[in-house]
Amino acid sequence: MNSYNKEKMYQQVKYSWYKWLNRRSQRKSYTWEGYMDLSKIFVLSLPKIVHTNA
Repeated sequence: MNSYNKEKMYQQVKYSWYKWLNRRSQRKSYTWEGYMDLSKIFVLSLPKIVHTNA
């Protein structure tokens, strides 16, 4: 997995987390700014390669 794909996956996970947090009620629970404040408290770790296929 190259760095572009890692970044793309990270962005998709971040957006999915935002989306699912907003599904908790009939109206939005978080704005994007509110979500970014929340993500400073609950830090989503960056993806990393743990082994290679050699």
